[in-house]
Amino acid sequence: MAGYFLDSSALAKLYHQEVGSAVVEELVLSATATVLISRLSVVEVQSAFAGKVRAGVIQQAMRQFFGAAFWKTSRAGSSELLRRRATITTRPGN
Repeated sequence: MAGYFLDSSALAKLYHQEVGSAVVEELVLSATATVLISRLSVVEVQSAFAGKVRAGVIQQAMRQFFGAAFWKTSRAGSSELLRRRATITTRPGN
């Protein structure tokens, strides 16, 4: 069984599609992968989303949506975090 530690940049890729998003998603959805995240990721991912707003990559509504989705799924624990994230299908307009 493979174990992976995902930093905040990898976690952000799961909520906002960018280069590397497909690779990270495939990794975390693997039935044999163990995924670990830091408790600091909750703060760091929120910061990453805010940075995307400042850079004009996403709008504030998307930051709030991604941030709320990450917060909700991260409280479930790292093993369920990304599996639950994968079920998010409706997103507000960018």
